[in-house]
Amino acid sequence: MECPPHTEGAAEGNWCAACPSGTERPAGSPECATAVLATASKSALAPVQDAARAREVAVVASLVGGGRELWEDAGEVQVRLKLKPKPSAGNYAGCRLRLSAGSEAGASDVTFSNRRKLTPDNGWSGQTGLMTVVDDALDEGDETLVVEGYCASSGNGADPKHKALVSRPLTLTIRDNDAALSLSVAPDAIGESLGRQAVEVAAVLSRPAPRPVEVPLTLGAGAYSVAGTRRISIAAGGVRGATALAITPADDSNATDDAVAIEGTAAGHRVTGTTLTIREPVIAGGVDISGLGVALSVSPTALREGKRGAHRVSATLTGVPVPEADVAMVLAVGGTATEGASHDFTLKGGRDWRKLAVAANDPFLTAGTKVTVSARADGIDEGDETVTFSVAQVAWGTTVVPLRPPATATLTITEAWEAPAAPTGLAASPSPGDERHGLDVAWEAVAANPPVDGYVVRHRKVSDPPA
Repeated sequence: MECPPHTEGAAEGNWCAACPSGTERPAGSPECATAVLATASKSALAPVQDAARAREVAVVASLVGGGRELWEDAGEVQVRLKLKPKPSAGNYAGCRLRLSAGSEAGASDVTFSNRRKLTPDNGWSGQTGLMTVVDDALDEGDETLVVEGYCASSGNGADPKHKALVSRPLTLTIRDNDAALSLSVAPDAIGESLGRQAVEVAAVLSRPAPRPVEVPLTLGAGAYSVAGTRRISIAAGGVRGATALAITPADDSNATDDAVAIEGTAAGHRVTGTTLTIREPVIAGGVDISGLGVALSVSPTALREGKRGAHRVSATLTGVPVPEADVAMVLAVGGTATEGASHDFTLKGGRDWRKLAVAANDPFLTAGTKVTVSARADGIDEGDETVTFSVAQVAWGTTVVPLRPPATATLTITEAWEAPAAPTGLAASPSPGDERHGLDVAWEAVAANPPVDGYVVRHRKVSDPPA
């Protein structure tokens, strides 16, 4: 007797019941017998395997107090380990944490210590300082930390054994507290003989602060007095804070400028300080101009590529009285854009437009010049570029005063490049139907944004021209 094709066999006890569908094997053959035993074993084991999966015990880790975030300066962290579901019996020792797969944070970011013993007496649950976050002073941004719990041994009839425990990963975020912080002061120079002068000290973070930052300031030695709050606050989510100080220099009886170091501290941040210069008196025409500064501006501040625009560059003197004689400056041009007819832009102004002069007795202390800027559309996707106007020194009569750093104003040339579009229409003149031998045909493509180099038209002969 053979198993019928494409059947499982119906008779109880018939070896054909174990024959796979679509086969023909003799009833009672060894192949069928083996298949029957395998099927029976599988059927018998299935409930056992399901029960084992149902009894699967996991080591579950969680932060004491909840949450999924840790500050880099958190130090020792309280972690709870718990077996879920509870084992049927036994003690588990040496239960602790370790790094798990997928963790950005590594051994240099966290350390693990201490162990817990999980027993029926504590409900197979315990907490302690199992992990310490390392405050490393590196500006590395937030990191993902993935840890898992495990137990090193088991006993007293433990079921399951410690090696059969499953580890459930715990994913946390370590919030970096090391964003770089830099200080600046404006103006960065004051005059020794000009009395009380206002300055602003600012602190800027390299990225937004996830929590408030306090920056106490210290000012270096020098012949001066200071009034105002020597502390800067940056709000959570912010990147900048500032404080106003009033500096009153004193005569230090020397002939050199003095540098006053301005430093700051902020928990977990590397702070770069700045310097305020107290200039010795600079006498020009009987006037002390040691506090001289220049505020430079350009208006409008932007020009689109492929356009031409009229712009005004203005310079205003600061920190000095109204001059009794003309004060001269010369504009320099730089930036990321390249000047030239075959490059990014050209400039055209009146005669000596780069020379600025504040007229004597001008109460506004301002000089300006007009310039026409033509921004070339080069068909290259290079992003926005800048044209920078600058003044490096001021001639007050016969006295030349350098500006450190130079005064600058920036004009932005905005990128106009767009991906070329396919033509929406193509026309020939004369039409192809009127072509004769030797006749030139002009093609015209219609497109919203044609490429700079135009389109290539390929001809294909479809028939001979008329006789």
